[in-house]
Order: sequence, then structure tokens, then C-alpha cells
Amino acid sequence: MASDPIAPVRLLNTLKDVNTGEHFVEMDFETVGTGRGNIVLPSQVCADHRAVLRALLREGYQTQSGKGADLKCIGDAVTAVTSTVLDVSTRAGWHGESFVLLHRTLGGSSGPRFFRPAPAAHLRAGTLEAWKSGLKAGCGASSYITFATALSCAAALLKPLEMQEGVIFQFTGKSSTGKTTAALVAQSAAGRATLDTLLTHDVTGRALEERASAANDGLLVIDETQRVHGSQAKKREHISHLPYALASGKGRVRSKSVSDTLDNVHFRIVGLSTGELPLASYGEREMGEIPRFIDIPVPDPYAHGVLDRLDEEEDDPKAIMQAAEACIQANYGVATEAFLEQFVADHAGNTAKAKAYFDGFLASFCPHGNSWQQRLAGKFAVVYAAAALGIEFGVFPFTATHAKERIRRLYRKARTEARTAEQAKVAFLKTLAKKARSTRFPRIKKGESLREDLKDKAYGFRRDMNGEMSLAICPARIEQLVEPKRHAKAVVELLAAEGTLVLGHDGRNVTQIQVGGFRNPRGCFYVLPLSRLPQASAQRQRRRRKRQ
Repeated sequence: MASDPIAPVRLLNTLKDVNTGEHFVEMDFETVGTGRGNIVLPSQVCADHRAVLRALLREGYQTQSGKGADLKCIGDAVTAVTSTVLDVSTRAGWHGESFVLLHRTLGGSSGPRFFRPAPAAHLRAGTLEAWKSGLKAGCGASSYITFATALSCAAALLKPLEMQEGVIFQFTGKSSTGKTTAALVAQSAAGRATLDTLLTHDVTGRALEERASAANDGLLVIDETQRVHGSQAKKREHISHLPYALASGKGRVRSKSVSDTLDNVHFRIVGLSTGELPLASYGEREMGEIPRFIDIPVPDPYAHGVLDRLDEEEDDPKAIMQAAEACIQANYGVATEAFLEQFVADHAGNTAKAKAYFDGFLASFCPHGNSWQQRLAGKFAVVYAAAALGIEFGVFPFTATHAKERIRRLYRKARTEARTAEQAKVAFLKTLAKKARSTRFPRIKKGESLREDLKDKAYGFRRDMNGEMSLAICPARIEQLVEPKRHAKAVVELLAAEGTLVLGHDGRNVTQIQVGGFRNPRGCFYVLPLSRLPQASAQRQRRRRKRQ
């Protein structure tokens, strides 16, 4: 007996968007040729059979014997009754204890599926083992690549850890330092990672909101802050708006008339941005902005850029970067999914573990910080929690000790980069106190010259001047001593204004001293008495207490 013919248009499912409560119908239909297509339409559209026909025709519907027959097929389909209503989501990310990916839902049958599931082949390739193997050398030689591998999984921990805001990290450094490669490594954990898939800062505000919403509970990579166009004020507006728009998780709220066509969007994300200029170069940063958009400086190319832990005797930097690039071209979209599969298998237990790792990082590296400092450190603690859990799950190619040390390094770099000029001055004086009696400042008496073996090492010298031992610092070395170096000029001005710096006879900040051996043709030095350094002051107080 022949089977019943398949209707030209069929109702497959009634769908409910769990985010908005809206209902849709999913239908399939004959297409031109011998195939069948699929379409999802809002339920209210189905009352207008002609509107449904127009939508089908745009998708390649094979018309029947006439418009009347087409409308009857549609009428029969939309009046059919389905026994169930399927929950769907127009957003990826957490829904209860289930996690919705673009091609599947993790965490049991109770979670919704993605609204229009994408073929898995478009979202992932290769294997987790190949991804780990290809990135092992890069992680070993780089704090930045180690950090990047964990970022996508860190985004998935924002909700379980009840974080009130997301974060954008910025890798800042000169061209050819490997910043974009590190960003692509981060993106490869969750999906395809090529230059053409990277979002850049040359983007409208609405497009940025839409990409953030699409990346909900995931990672958003934005390349090249220098792509922002316009005046310095326009660039500053973009840079300062970004952390509040993205880290807050809320797009711009629009009026009722506008929101009918442009939805108000919400999201939770971790972002990774790259750029050549420090974020502070676009204008003075607000304190509330810094923990949301965190600048992490990358070493210069001569110091191997992102390969900050390179063994120069054993490692080949070019081979390491090429291996990482080849790896993520062939293997992507496997790490984050593997992490989430294991996380949702014991949601409560893994949430407790993540919280313990988070708290442990803060206890180790910011035990007595104020609320602002804890907030900054907390963003790195999330990344460490993801790394530590991922290591337990077998997702990452490094150990927990390695992850903690590398993430700590970048946290300290970010904390230093966030200093104000006043904070940089205090840190500068502490650095001088530590190095004052080292070979960085050899003692050179009047008439003597700098030893040949110290010409590339010495920052200056020390000598008895005006009746007290003082440091003379080469102006060319000041940027190596002040961190961040952008504050070097301001620190000198602060020291001069408060009287810590000895002014020259002409009232300038430098004093002219003729000493052979320094690459300082004008013989100008910044002079600070040792008695004005913090450790020297502490030592004087201790000696005074002993005399008493």
C-alpha cells in the first residue's frame, strides 16, 4: 500500500521564545526542484495566508496549480494542531542550569533549543586533543596565550559566580607583538577563528550591541582600537562608552516607537580587545571605567611580545606562533563545549568549586584590597577559576600552578597600568630605595668615571652631594623606572613640586654633573637625596627609636 503523499506545506512545531514569550510556527514546504525547505514565522503572521505565501516564495516555494491552491495548502497547514509547544531561545547562554549553544543544548532535556539551530559543522572542527597539543608550546611560552585560552570559559562562569558585571580585557602593545594571534586563540575555544571573523572597533553602537547579545555568556573579541575613526574626542567617546555599554550587560534603552523595530538587548560577556595605544592615551580614565575595561600591556617586539616567558636558548618564537596559528585553523569550537558539558553535569558542585577557586585567587593576590581593588582583582579571579576548572576537566594544556602564575603576572601588569601619577610616584620612590645601593647606582666619586662593564646596566650613580648621599638618575632611564612609563614626566613634576627633587642652579628639574662613561652628552641628571626615599626614612626612625 502506497504511503500518503507529503503535503506541499506542513506545520512542524509551535515554538515559544523563553526570553520574550512570543510564539512562532515552524513549517516545511516543497521547494523548486525536489527538495524541501524550512521556515519559522511569528504566529500572528499566519492569520494572513497571503503574507505567509509571500514569505514562502522568497524562500523558494514550489507553487501549486494556482494561487487558490497555494492558499488552501497554507490554510490547511496553519490550522493544524500540534500536540506540544517547544521552548526555544533567541539567545545562547544560560537558561536555568542548561546552556544553549547555537547547535545544541547542554544540561538535560528541560532546556530550550536555539531558535534557528546552526549546523555543528559550521561551528566546530578538529578535536580537543589536537587543539591542546597545538597550543601547548604557546601556553608554555606566553602568559597572554595561557590567559586567552581560558577567557571563553570564564565568560560562562559570570552567572554561576553571580558577577554583577562583565569585563573587557585589552592587550595593548606595538604592532607585530602577537596580540591578534592571542585574540584568535581565545576565539578558537568557542568557534571559528580567522581574521575575517574578528569584529573590529570600526563598528556602530547598535552592531556592537547585537554582536554582544549573540555572544551572550560567551566571549566577544574586538580587534584594533586604532580602527576607531574621527577626532580625538570621538575616539575618547567610543573608548569610554565601551566598558559601560558592554560590561554592564545592557544595550541602549530605546523609546517604545523605536524598540518595536530595534529591540532593547541584554547580555553577559567577557570581551578581549587589542590595540597599539594604551587606553589612557585617549584621555583621562574614570575610576569606574578601569575595572570594566582593563588594559594589559604587551612587551615590545624586541622582548618577543606576547611570548613573555620564552626560553631564548630552547624556544623558537616563530615556530611557536606558526604552530598556534596552524592549530586554530584546523581545530576550533571544541574547548568551550567540552568545558560546559562537564560543568552542567554537576552544576551545583562545579559552581561551588568555581567559587572556591575565585576566592582563593583573591586571598592570594588581593587579601587586604579596598572594594575597587577587589573589583579589579575579581575579573582576573574569574579567569583563574575557569582555568582551574578546565584543567580538572582536561580541557587546557597546562597545570593549575602554571595558570595561577601566568594570570597573576597579567593581573599585576594591569594593576600597574591602572596607577595614577601619584601612585606611580610612590612606587617609583620605593623602586629607587630598593635599587639605591645596587650596581644600578654604583658609587662614583668626583673625578671618577662609570666602569665599562656597567655602561648598559647603570641607571645613574650615587655620590655625596651638598653634604648628603644622593642618587643621580639619567633622564633617559626614567621611563624604565616609572611604571607605567606614560607617567614619567608627571612623576618628575610631582617630585619637583614637593621638594623631593633637587633643582639645578638654573631652577630646572635637572642638575648638570660631568661624569664620564654615561651616554648622556649634556651631563644632566635628576638628583634625589637618599634621605628622602621611603626606606631611608624608615631606617632613620628605627635608629632614632634605638637612641631613645
